[in-house]
Amino acid sequence: MKPSPIGREDFVADRWRQRFEACELTDFERLWALDLPALDDVNTSRGGISTVSLLALGPPGSEYPRLIVKRQRNHLSRTWRHPLKGIPTLEKEYTNLRRFGRCGLPTAAPVLFARRRDDCGIRAILVTEYLEAYHAFDTLLEEWAGGAPPDGGDREAILHAVADLLARMHRAGWRHNCLYPKHVFVSRRQPRPDARLIDLEKARRILGPKHRMNRDLAAFFRRSPHWSASDQACLLVHYHGGGRMTPDIARTWRRIQRRMARKG
Repeated sequence: MKPSPIGREDFVADRWRQRFEACELTDFERLWALDLPALDDVNTSRGGISTVSLLALGPPGSEYPRLIVKRQRNHLSRTWRHPLKGIPTLEKEYTNLRRFGRCGLPTAAPVLFARRRDDCGIRAILVTEYLEAYHAFDTLLEEWAGGAPPDGGDREAILHAVADLLARMHRAGWRHNCLYPKHVFVSRRQPRPDARLIDLEKARRILGPKHRMNRDLAAFFRRSPHWSASDQACLLVHYHGGGRMTPDIARTWRRIQRRMARKG
């Protein structure tokens, strides 16, 4: 197949370009053909295929960084600009990663994005940094529910870090639209944990702070069986910047609970 080098129409983060060149990974077809260990099941929900894999830029056990590689063929989403043919969902995710970065919202940093059209449709590749030393928030909730919680201070600090991130996202005008605990990653570094967002292909700007908050937080609380009511209340109070439950926050909590009940 004719070489398809990563060029000026594609994105490669400056700090990664030299390393990709050294690993001879500046060709689209080479990246597409890499045999990598899968991190999730193949997604065929949109009629195409979408895969998530892990790439280590060095031998096993080395200090070389690891990357997340997502590859899609004809896994498309229609937009108001592309109502008929649509665009790769990875293109939406890449665009939102850049937008969140400009808003100062921490994510898994984008490393590379490229797309190609051929006789079989549209292919896209998105590479992001692997969040080393971070844990999916739903994993932490499961540990806490299983009797292996951190001490009270650490637990509260983690909940505060997550609440701060979600509040900042909503204040910036964004709604995640698929905000599950597995889409928030947290480091346990001290004295202050760090939280980051992933899987932004459905994120969009939404007018009205209640519209942003209610849907996202209802999904966030509903999508893990391991939440405790006290942890949810702690996160909600800190989300609103308070130190205690107030009548306004209690009304918000009841509104979110009603939405959760409607969703089952």
